[in-house]
Amino acid sequence: MFQVEYDPEDLAQLNTSLEGLMPPELVGDELKPLGVNIVFDTQRYPPPIPDSTYVRTNNLFEGWHNKKLSLLSLRIWNPVDYGIYVQGREQAPIHQGRWKVLFEEAKKHVEALLDKLARKVDKIWTT
Repeated sequence: MFQVEYDPEDLAQLNTSLEGLMPPELVGDELKPLGVNIVFDTQRYPPPIPDSTYVRTNNLFEGWHNKKLSLLSLRIWNPVDYGIYVQGREQAPIHQGRWKVLFEEAKKHVEALLDKLARKVDKIWTT
């Protein structure tokens, strides 16, 4: 024979806790600052190469944008055509190690957000 006993008050508390764990409630307003922080860190220019005569236009810096598309969706982009070779997946060797790559910066920030969300979950479950 299999028997299950439950306390209605415990079930009510569990339901309340689970409501706070649904993705929109859990993430809340975290996506907008996530986009702002990723763009802020990615768009910073490294110091110029010593003795370089190249004059920076700031087009790459000014091209960075982010937009929250939905409760759980964020878009970060830069329309500058050469951006992929400076801060993208096809980064040219001359820029490697000097210029930040979008995907590496995004990964750092998303990992930090996941840690923050894990702390929120722990708090919900322990209160």
